[in-house]
Amino acid sequence: HAQQKISITSEYQGHVFHLSTRSPFGFIKIVGMNSQGLFASSQIMLPEEPPPVTRLPEHISAAIFHQMVLSRFTKLDQVISFLNQRQVIQVDGLSLHNLVADRFGDALVVEVGEAKNHITSIHNGFIVMTNFPNHQYALKPFEDIGNNGVTRYNIAHAFIQNNFQTFDIEKGFALLRRVKNQSEIYPTRCSLIFVPHAGEVYICLENNF
Repeated sequence: HAQQKISITSEYQGHVFHLSTRSPFGFIKIVGMNSQGLFASSQIMLPEEPPPVTRLPEHISAAIFHQMVLSRFTKLDQVISFLNQRQVIQVDGLSLHNLVADRFGDALVVEVGEAKNHITSIHNGFIVMTNFPNHQYALKPFEDIGNNGVTRYNIAHAFIQNNFQTFDIEKGFALLRRVKNQSEIYPTRCSLIFVPHAGEVYICLENNF
């Protein structure tokens, strides 16, 4: 059975490109961009955060938040206004965190907190998210993180920093090749580069770079 699915849907803000992956809950949308150039990505976050004991009206799951970003908004300040009114939470069996970026070069990572959202803003023009909680380790040495994506994070961070002024599609794929997940359980199946101003998505399947 297919583990990933690519689709284009028609939403409030226009068309949305989605990559979905199979989960115990069926296919869930994990990365995409809308026709206004707003990008969103969800990734597994480890260690897992438990869901709240009591669901409140302002709560929204990380997976639903991801979909709402792409269907409703065009730029990051709208997302921030929404987050001021809602709290992102986890659900059983699906621990995620979210990265959102717009075509104007602004970006942030949203992670679950006990009583509030934890937001990590863009720094020096870029931001990287793998599988550890960005907000917990923002001021800590990376050797304290463990192996929840820290190696791939360090590779990506150094590569972008060293190539920031000349970063393009070719260098984007050179980076994705370096950070592909070679885990036997969760190998990288699909690598994507989004170009918001052109409304383009470049796709690499099964590490065929």
